[in-house]
Amino acid sequence: MAAFPNALPLAAAAAAALIASASHGVAQDNPDEDVAFHLVGQVVDITTGAAVSGARVSVAGSEWMSVTNREGRFILPGLDPGIHTLTVEQLGYRTLVTQVQAARKTPPLQLGMQPDPVVLEGLEVVVRRFERRRRATGLRVTEYDRQDLAASTNTSVAEMLEQRIPVQRARCSGGGFECIAFRGASLRPVVCIDETPMIDAWNALAAYSPQEFYMIEVYGRGGLVRAYTHNFMERAARIRFLPATIGSC
Repeated sequence: MAAFPNALPLAAAAAAALIASASHGVAQDNPDEDVAFHLVGQVVDITTGAAVSGARVSVAGSEWMSVTNREGRFILPGLDPGIHTLTVEQLGYRTLVTQVQAARKTPPLQLGMQPDPVVLEGLEVVVRRFERRRRATGLRVTEYDRQDLAASTNTSVAEMLEQRIPVQRARCSGGGFECIAFRGASLRPVVCIDETPMIDAWNALAAYSPQEFYMIEVYGRGGLVRAYTHNFMERAARIRFLPATIGSC
């Protein structure tokens, strides 16, 4: 999965994390060790109080992970009692690391993320440029944003698009299954990841999970797919990336 920005030092992150009252901090009771607990909470922008959607909330040392919805809310079910380290990651914000305790009386958490103004402003610029390019093609373009991708339950991007567009994979005339069915024939689509054309075309999308991307654009019925990772979008935001208007990638 694509890497997110580096985590803040634990002490500094913990100080910024729980912006609710002290009662929202670490619970002090000693829960029954045989009981599993759910942690629920909301991730907000610490400067504005606005919900942060699509943030990835993970538990250190485990595979437990949740993605915040459009109201910034998340749930981590079935945690063992005791103290857990949470990492909260979202493009445009400094990664947050904090400790919480799963216990009987742990109230809903409110976790505040510190925005990165340079990245946030740059993202707005770059996203508008991508939008102008989509409109200029004159084609129908289906866009999947970070919220759609983070919440997807599909195991791969190829599987997701085959269900949603829908797209049917087909055998290419020269052999292989890098093609898709199009108007009764097989078409080898152009697939670009981070503005780089993929040799394996549709097969390349089967190697990635939806959560690895910040945004995916599907042109028409899948003849052209442009996908952008979190790392690429962070770099693009910092340099105010200008997407090419000529060619497929």
